Amino acid sequence: NPLRNILNFETVAIKQAQSSEMKKKENISIPACRPEQTQALERLLFGEKSQKGAPQIGANTAAHLRISTYVAALPVLIGMGLLYFRFDQIYYPLLLLFPIAWFFAYKYAHSVGIEIQEERIVVIQGWVFPRRIIFPLYKGQAVQFSQSIFLRRRGLANIKLFTAAGSISVRYLPESAVRALVDYSLYKIETHKGKWM
Repeated sequence: NPLRNILNFETVAIKQAQSSEMKKKENISIPACRPEQTQALERLLFGEKSQKGAPQIGANTAAHLRISTYVAALPVLIGMGLLYFRFDQIYYPLLLLFPIAWFFAYKYAHSVGIEIQEERIVVIQGWVFPRRIIFPLYKGQAVQFSQSIFLRRRGLANIKLFTAAGSISVRYLPESAVRALVDYSLYKIETHKGKWM
């Protein structure tokens, strides 16, 4: 969060494969880690350093702005309608919700991406509360490609990655990149020769 960014602290969460009954008990959370401590823990868990300059798939900003417009329109229209019937006037300051929603959607869209490395992918999400989720490809259980009619017309798609510890989804990515990532993930899962645990 913003306070941790100022203090240069990070929280590391380690999720393990487990049943739903044991999920809260077995997950490990380490608060107030320095970046160098996070990197050391990452090397310990995955046995390799993060690759600098790895290819990254970014989310489509226009799609996020479009969704934020739809989300902001509902309270604006309801609020303006209620105020009009109550006071017989249009309350234009409510329209300021649109640029506020667009600002947050723009910042969030630019913070979302998937970094593709040789043996893992790193999902990056969040602007106010940024997260990095490291996903070892060989531990994947399934990869889901989804695309609505509207996304197909715009050449976009969503991806959802499943492991025994949970799932993570990323929306509004370029369709060609998502298809390539699905194929690569399935290839790495099926050709892995080492131990799963």
